[in-house]
Amino acid sequence: MNIVWHYHLALEFPEEIEQLRRRLHGQTVIVAQNREEFSRHIAEADIVVSGPLSADERTRAGALKAHVLPYAGANALPLADYRANGIAVGNSHGNADAVAERALALALAVSGRVVEFHNDLTEGKWHRRDDTARIFDYWTSIFHAPVTIVGTGAIGTRIARLLAGFECRITGVRRTPVSESEPVPTGFQSITTDLEEALQGAAVVFLCVPLSPETRGLIGGVELARMEGAFLVNVSRGEIVSEHDLYQAILSGTIAGVALDTWWQYPNGLTAVQLPSELPFHTLPNVVMSPHAASHTRSGKLSQMRQAIENIVSFCTDGSLAYAVNLESGY
Repeated sequence: MNIVWHYHLALEFPEEIEQLRRRLHGQTVIVAQNREEFSRHIAEADIVVSGPLSADERTRAGALKAHVLPYAGANALPLADYRANGIAVGNSHGNADAVAERALALALAVSGRVVEFHNDLTEGKWHRRDDTARIFDYWTSIFHAPVTIVGTGAIGTRIARLLAGFECRITGVRRTPVSESEPVPTGFQSITTDLEEALQGAAVVFLCVPLSPETRGLIGGVELARMEGAFLVNVSRGEIVSEHDLYQAILSGTIAGVALDTWWQYPNGLTAVQLPSELPFHTLPNVVMSPHAASHTRSGKLSQMRQAIENIVSFCTDGSLAYAVNLESGY
């Protein structure tokens, strides 16, 4: 088979590519240095490891049998077209540990008012009050807090385990109920399919579900109203949440604060400058912003690379993918 890569991980971890070539002796592994080189090889590719193909690349990829994503989200791929043409899709969840760690850091930052206090102290403001009844300006501890984790996959379960030391009461939300023979995943006190019930009374809500037709706009005005006084942390995709409803919920004080690693607007190009929303989230003191960087650790990227390689080796061996995307559901 011909395997054609166009993704930065192949250039960052060349030793992994060399090991792959040794494992797939007799197969061709091409690492494109740029998009033009990738496009030149697309017609001969049985497997591509890349982000979405352009329309022209997709037309010329007549031999394509599998598209391997070295990351999790498959929402940008033409899954219906792939399904109709028998093209398999594999992804990687190797960044789950790093993303869960980042999610916890974001939760602690927004509830602890870390960024706000830091910014104010650069101007000499100590968050003290001339009020003997309450001198200090409080931040919020998450110890013993009721927490809702929307999405109980690799990232959600790791967040639950990380929260164990805070003795939180954790509810997980997923599409299917827990069967009588299935144990509740470690770290969760309960699992439910009722999103609205799970949001009611939560102090912290984590979003870690894939973007699909059924999760797009999952959190809107109704859901945010149920989260009164809560902190929201999003490490899934921006489109999971209604941008305008979230902004209004923060302005009105409906929710206590928000920490976002995923957004609605992204720069076109690696060095372009671009605010992540058309709304001025960046001006609000109870918003913590992260530039979609939750997985940006060497260990996280190496794990993604290795799971992409597992997909390739598995497909070359028996035609199956180690981490296959369901082309109906999109994850």
